[in-house]
Amino acid sequence: MRVMAIKRFNREDILNFVRPEKRKVVARLAELKPTGISFNDSIFRVLYDGKVLRDKVIIKPHYAWVGGWSRKNPVIYIDDDILASPDHKELLSLLLHEAVERHVATTYDLHEYDEAHIVAESVEFNWAVNHGVSYHDYDILTDLIRKKESNEP
Repeated sequence: MRVMAIKRFNREDILNFVRPEKRKVVARLAELKPTGISFNDSIFRVLYDGKVLRDKVIIKPHYAWVGGWSRKNPVIYIDDDILASPDHKELLSLLLHEAVERHVATTYDLHEYDEAHIVAESVEFNWAVNHGVSYHDYDILTDLIRKKESNEP
């Protein structure tokens, strides 16, 4: 779930938003680099944290968020408007964010909206910057989708 603009990992975020007992694990996870990213036949795969994360992807019209994930099954939900982007890497970036966020929240008992989001945001940002994603354009796109789906002005 995207609730703030994508940014580089910031140590202040750990101090401000992460429980003291989770700070070391969040810092470690936020610096890990994903590899082997693929998306085909509605399945997203990535090697992260020494594990192959494999999620079914469901594209939903008018989804309440730009992206989200199931707490019960390895499923990622994506708003159909993200497909309007001509850059396939933006979709991969969003899928990476959701897969990492789901993995670290469920594996390390991290709070979804603070701790897991910080990790996912950092991993996503670092991958995207290294793969030529324009974060200015990406933030505009995801913000427009979020506002449209929540009926914000």
